[in-house]
Amino acid sequence: MPSLAVVGAGAVGGTLAAYLTLSGADVTLIARGESFRRIRERGAVLRTPSAEISVNVRCTEEVEERYDVVVYATKSYQLPSAAEMVRSTPSRSSLHVCLQNGLGNEEVLKKYFGEERCSTGVIYISAERPQPGVFLHHSGRRLYLGSLWPTEEKMGALGELSREINRTPIKCNVSDEIKYWIYRKLLWNASFNPVTALLDLSIREVAKNPHALEVVRSVAEEVLSLARAEGIEMNEDVVDKTIEATVRMGGGATSMLSDLRAGRELELDSILVKPVERGRERGIQMPTLKTLLSLLQSHPRVRT
Repeated sequence: MPSLAVVGAGAVGGTLAAYLTLSGADVTLIARGESFRRIRERGAVLRTPSAEISVNVRCTEEVEERYDVVVYATKSYQLPSAAEMVRSTPSRSSLHVCLQNGLGNEEVLKKYFGEERCSTGVIYISAERPQPGVFLHHSGRRLYLGSLWPTEEKMGALGELSREINRTPIKCNVSDEIKYWIYRKLLWNASFNPVTALLDLSIREVAKNPHALEVVRSVAEEVLSLARAEGIEMNEDVVDKTIEATVRMGGGATSMLSDLRAGRELELDSILVKPVERGRERGIQMPTLKTLLSLLQSHPRVRT
């Protein structure tokens, strides 16, 4: 059984660490500030649609030498500082896995640990952290693991990690086509996140607004064009299916809208800036995405 560290006690990191703890995994949650104090003193609380569970999650502020795998569940703009924190410790970790949204995250880890030790996870869960140490898992139970630079040894280590995660309610697969899943999730994030944030509307409200959905569709089609320029095959109906599924499911605030309302920094770089830059390199026009990015960058409540 590999020893695991999950860096970041936000919605995704806390939910994952709680489920792994309940499954009997050797896992430690790396947290700071009020999250660390709350979990160390009273444990974590995991709420699902059917239960509320108190979980005695092992929690520390520092990375120790003992971890075989480090999973990064911070915001994308926090990834460099999290990686630097891990690199500055005598960690023996042979595998580093980023779960951040958008593009360029495994490339960040590569700068700190080399491509032979870096991997990517694309996670599909709807979760929130209403207060430190309390994690609400609404829906979604899927995680894909892979690497932009796969090796036999690395994929084997990801297989071990996948087996640990599959002992939880989150179902995990190791994929040889992780770029597909990165762009598949980006197609949703780059369209619904900025539109909900700019309009101050929930996913459910945007899904009922035909004018807002026109903008969502335009961005999704631009991301689809970029994915194809990157050599990723996606079906013609992927945009329709993504929008139709979102309309059926509805939902509350996106992460970008929640961050904007709370006065936190937004994940503009990985979700919007890097796709625009990648499009420019590939000769792909992305006018709608560029417009949304400009509007958010000039928004009076957006931290820069």
